[in-house]
Amino acid sequence: AKLLADYFHITHINTGLFYRLIGYILIYILEYEDSIYDEDIAKSLWKLFNKNDISIDLTSGSICYKGIHINDILYDENITKISTVFSQDQSLRMLINNLIIESIKDLDVILEGRDCAINITPNADYKILLVSNENQRFKRVIQSRKNYKYKSLYLIDEINKKVTPSLDNVDVYNFIYDTSDNLIDKSFDDIKNAILDLLK
Repeated sequence: AKLLADYFHITHINTGLFYRLIGYILIYILEYEDSIYDEDIAKSLWKLFNKNDISIDLTSGSICYKGIHINDILYDENITKISTVFSQDQSLRMLINNLIIESIKDLDVILEGRDCAINITPNADYKILLVSNENQRFKRVIQSRKNYKYKSLYLIDEINKKVTPSLDNVDVYNFIYDTSDNLIDKSFDDIKNAILDLLK
């Protein structure tokens, strides 16, 4: 997604980072570090997801909280654990999706994330679903985050998240592309050319 955004000279936004804000706010604002879901704590998050405090750096696609770039810290293991648990809360997901919608209003963007095509931008011009077998996904997550100390358990949690509307609505996509056997350059070229064909 980032390579495509660079090629087409538009902003790339990884919507998953917004969900990781859950962990950031829980740990650094509420000082809650227990990775067990708590309904009262979840409700308290609503007051802290203030659209005036959360913004996107359109140059880098980075998430800012109260003016501070926080992308790097969002992949912290503790944030990963707690975000994975609390992001299953459908009311929180709805809140975050609405925040993303408000943040990208009137922008040309490439969004990356499992909720995008169905719940965030159902009227997007083009929708692409990338699929891959579990082993390849696992290896890619490890490689992309090799500087972070992750335990296998939480990598698996991320790969096998229960909330996956993208897989239940495959008919909404312009095309579906299996990246399992391809290197990133090959996948990028194939998807880029497919988009260019759509634009003709």
